Amino acid sequence: MTSYQMDETRTLVNQTIRWACNQPIHNEHFALSKLTDAIKEMHDLLIDSQVPKLPVNHMLQKIINGVFSDQVVNWGRIIAVFSLCASMANYYKDKPDILCKLEEYFTTAISNRVGHWIDSHDGWNGFKTFINRAERKNIFPGLNFLFWLL
Repeated sequence: MTSYQMDETRTLVNQTIRWACNQPIHNEHFALSKLTDAIKEMHDLLIDSQVPKLPVNHMLQKIINGVFSDQVVNWGRIIAVFSLCASMANYYKDKPDILCKLEEYFTTAISNRVGHWIDSHDGWNGFKTFINRAERKNIFPGLNFLFWLL
């Protein structure tokens, strides 16, 4: 992953964490935040039951490896993983030191695990194209959107 794409990934992770902690975010990141909210509820139960048992970096690695264990990568799965980040950030919202580590661990995990796929699909510009296409098809409302993503 190029340093530019790594910086873009870090920015998206940061904005996801800010959104989950009810802090303002840049308008250009609102679509990702809206998507993470749609999936976040599914992760909350998992997070609440697993977070106290595992260190943040181990939990992230375990889940990210599980999501991509079949070697299938797509924007929908990446969004699902970002929603996991939002759930974890919400869980730790009163612990800024852990939020800082979460940002670093998550950025590194995404970059290492799917960075080359992101690069080969036009980087985060490809993600913006994906979101624009989904919005034009009016896919956001309802559960059909969740099934379309994954």
